[in-house]
Amino acid sequence: MRARQFIFEYNQQATAQRFGDKILQTAMKDPSPEIAAVYEYLNANKEIRPDIKANALISVMQAIEGCDPTKNKEYTVFLAKMYAQGGWGARIEDLESKVKPALEKFHLLKLKKKIPAPRNDIMRYADLANFVAVMDEYPDPEEKVQADKGTAKTVFENDAVRIVVPEDQNAACYYGQGTRWCTAATKGANYFGQYSKDGPLYILLPKQPKYDGEKYQLHFESEQFMDEDDNGVGDIVMLLEQRFGNLIPWFQENVPAMRDWVMFARDEDLEEPLTQIGEIVMEHVWEQVNDWEHQDDYWYDWLRKEGYVYPEGHEEEGQIDWDKAAENDVDYLNWNYDVNDWYLAAKQAVEVTPDQARSAARDAYSEEGELVTLGDLEKIPAMNVHEAFLRSRDGDGGLEEWIYKRIMMQKDGDKWTTKYYTPPKKAQ
Repeated sequence: MRARQFIFEYNQQATAQRFGDKILQTAMKDPSPEIAAVYEYLNANKEIRPDIKANALISVMQAIEGCDPTKNKEYTVFLAKMYAQGGWGARIEDLESKVKPALEKFHLLKLKKKIPAPRNDIMRYADLANFVAVMDEYPDPEEKVQADKGTAKTVFENDAVRIVVPEDQNAACYYGQGTRWCTAATKGANYFGQYSKDGPLYILLPKQPKYDGEKYQLHFESEQFMDEDDNGVGDIVMLLEQRFGNLIPWFQENVPAMRDWVMFARDEDLEEPLTQIGEIVMEHVWEQVNDWEHQDDYWYDWLRKEGYVYPEGHEEEGQIDWDKAAENDVDYLNWNYDVNDWYLAAKQAVEVTPDQARSAARDAYSEEGELVTLGDLEKIPAMNVHEAFLRSRDGDGGLEEWIYKRIMMQKDGDKWTTKYYTPPKKAQ
């Protein structure tokens, strides 16, 4: 008990001084069950009292300490440093299922003096991926063969791939052999139960692998699509559409949530709401142009100077003759190049085709990890507006913000439609 208290006090003080803030920054991105309460609180509150922050740090440190397999917790500082650093493996569930077994192996091999210097110095490893990769080079002194295949179901098969859904942990481990998936862990914690209760795990087994050990595991409910090294698949569309033939129709049929993902959505599901968004936004764009025109005294002075006014004796003498201006193709957009450029850029940004929407959604996922659904389809034109005016000195005229505030998607049965949101009037 005394040793544990000493180690805990040491870790608490050292972590707070050296990288406590970074640990909490990582925890904000870590929804692992062990620190779920901390994760939710940190993401729900911008301002956190010092005492609550200290308690949150202690909770995370306790979870990290639990991933250290040694009795005296001699690797906890290393784990805390790696967790604060972020990157591959910097989630409690990954520390528990992937790194802890590697630490057990490291510790046993170190005791048996089977790891040469400097590899036997845990603090020399720059990141967790490197540490686990080095441990993979050494044979496991207590290797156990996975004998029980468990229960699994082959849900799809063609000439290129077999897709298996494990129905128990043994099957998840058997078909996940050679991977770093937390659902296939045979040492440390196994997270098959946590994931499978939310939805099936689809394991893709290539029949002609491009390299030894190629495998993929897809879990749509958590939006995780991993290769055998537990790295996220960079282009999930290419994997499902090209690597094994076009698997997208099969997944759309069998994974209902996927039908609402813009990067996989069908033309018939995108065309109408995209057209509606374009029409609503362009109506606002015209209102904005009209406002600028009515406030532009230089425009009216120019029209008068060029003679676009009613002549003497006319009942509207001196007023702008808009018919005469129209006959000569004179309008505000032709006269004000800046406003014309803004109008054209806005029009191009918000009038989106299904192919453009899918491409933008695909880029958002591969570059930012953001999954755009039909329920937030307005994000596509909003993101386009952001990109279109990113380097404009005059900005977007508040258009991106307007789209987010006034455009909303509503599902009517199986169909998504676009609605214009009118804020309620404040009580007088």
